[in-house]
Amino acid sequence: MIRVTIRRQDSSQDEVHEFTLPQITIGRVDRNHVVLPNNRVSSVHARVIENEEGIVLVDNNSTNGTFVNGEMVRGPVVLAPHDAVDVGVFTLHFERAEEGHEVQESYGAGPDFEEHTGYGEPGEYEDFQGGPEPIGEPPDLLLAPVEPTPADPIEARAVERMRGVEQVGPPGSGSFRISPEPALDSPSRPYGADMRRTAVSPRRTEPDPEPEPPKTLDDALELAFRQTSEALLGEPPGPQARVRALAAAREVVERVLTMVDARQRRQWTDWLAQEVAGMGPLDDILADALVSEVLVAGAGHIEVCRGEQRSRHPARFSCEQAVSLALERLIGTRTTASAPIVDGVTEAGVSVHAVGRPIAAAGPILVLTRAAGDTLSLAQLGERKTLSPAAAELLAGALRQRLNFLVCASTRADAGVLLGAMAGELPGDARVVAVHRGPVAPALASRAIVLDAGRDATAAVRSAARMRPDFLFVQDVGGVEVAELCATARRPGGATIAALAADNVEVGLERLQAMLALTSAGADPRHLRAYATGCFDVVLALRRSLSGRDIVAQVAEIRRGDLVELFARADDESPLQSTGVTSSLV
Repeated sequence: MIRVTIRRQDSSQDEVHEFTLPQITIGRVDRNHVVLPNNRVSSVHARVIENEEGIVLVDNNSTNGTFVNGEMVRGPVVLAPHDAVDVGVFTLHFERAEEGHEVQESYGAGPDFEEHTGYGEPGEYEDFQGGPEPIGEPPDLLLAPVEPTPADPIEARAVERMRGVEQVGPPGSGSFRISPEPALDSPSRPYGADMRRTAVSPRRTEPDPEPEPPKTLDDALELAFRQTSEALLGEPPGPQARVRALAAAREVVERVLTMVDARQRRQWTDWLAQEVAGMGPLDDILADALVSEVLVAGAGHIEVCRGEQRSRHPARFSCEQAVSLALERLIGTRTTASAPIVDGVTEAGVSVHAVGRPIAAAGPILVLTRAAGDTLSLAQLGERKTLSPAAAELLAGALRQRLNFLVCASTRADAGVLLGAMAGELPGDARVVAVHRGPVAPALASRAIVLDAGRDATAAVRSAARMRPDFLFVQDVGGVEVAELCATARRPGGATIAALAADNVEVGLERLQAMLALTSAGADPRHLRAYATGCFDVVLALRRSLSGRDIVAQVAEIRRGDLVELFARADDESPLQSTGVTSSLV
């Protein structure tokens, strides 16, 4: 019986399985006995055999290799209970279990070995026995052909002249002299005179000095990344890029990272290959659907947020250049000295905000945000107590009337779920356009034509208005684009739903007025206030409660310049209550 203990390298919890089979397989796909879901693990990566010798590990010609105590293995290896077997980002320990012990988990009959990942068919156990073929005697490299000597004395003298040596005595006397060098500007300087000088008296040139080895780990990692990248320069991307990157990184790491142990060199070989052929640690992080946010602060610090849990990720980038390369592969651009702040969205819908030098003095900063995965209706938000059923019905009716909404979201509150629920209430034949800076809710992205406002928000809003949408959603209003937004909201025939950062409805309208003042210098504040309030019909306030849930704290209507509060709630548990409170806005 074989007992397997599995630990992911970024986790502190172990997973234990026991098998009564004499042979088990390890790989990425479900038909293995031990399934390790990671893109560095081959489909059938390795197999473990229990025989009279003990527990024997055999690598199945995997792409990324199997490591025992930090050393790559290919042939059969008899494992001891304390041996650490590294496969991808997992560390496994194998030991024999006593018969009759309670089996914690077991699997099916095992995989078909016909399909695997590697360079060739996996050999049988016996194929690894024996030694290499004998090597024959090498040729005698000291026996070089002798240049023939011309038989004719005149021809021999001509040859000597070409070599820069002239015979001055009779043949066989052994008297020679070196031909004089013509001046560089002399017309008599023969072709190939510099060759003659080299033949007679070659210049002694000192060899290029060896570059100084890197003194710190950061310097060594930067050099290793640069040399690995140069080794793959011009190589087309594809499935084989990872294999070529591994081969290049392995040679560079062994030569450059001499200050770390074998296990760390093996780990950096894998990480450098993933940086050059992919996006480094972001490949595995973004593959986790539970990750909602990623912060990269320079090369050595990565934070991952899963739900409300934020933790430091064990991986890192090798250098700033690796972070910049990952940014370019995410959104197609990098930060520069003239444009140190860039925004964009990946093909998978992940919002990317990047800050580079000189603003980020410690290196590039990336913030990757993924939209909330929940697709809820307004009625479902009422069931979750985000708002009351009566308020949900009121908002649905206002959307059917194509009224304009202003959503004021406080700090930490996510307006994306609410906007997605509002988009779910729209008619199926409605033309919907969404302009955004941050992540777009899946329910809204599936319905809308999405425009990225990260580079030019004003142009994005203007282009959206020219599409004549029935419903225009503008997320994260925060600058001079508010002039285009208000002009669009006042046009007949369509509805505008805008979201900005504010703690309540009054503060939201004041902030809208302040942004309008940026585009209308010298305008009367009362006129700006009247103009801003005349653009919207319904104002919502969304805040994060003490329990960590987003709740709609206020729903108000603007009537002839007055703000009429329709619903309000005091805390997380109380429902929205009808108030009827009216306050003057002008």
